[in-house]
Amino acid sequence: MRDTRMKVAVREKPSVVPATMALVAAAMLLAGCNTFSGMGQDLQSAGKSVERTAERTK
Repeated sequence: MRDTRMKVAVREKPSVVPATMALVAAAMLLAGCNTFSGMGQDLQSAGKSVERTAERTK
């Protein structure tokens, strides 16, 4: 005997893992930008300090 019932398409739940991974990656990128910005400011400050010392010892 043949099954005459209609087949219903079952929709799978979207996975939360890719969205979570994307959020974590975005957070890491933003934190990385902040870190590099801070490092640049530190290097700039160190350079100015060396310049001031050089000017004083002339």
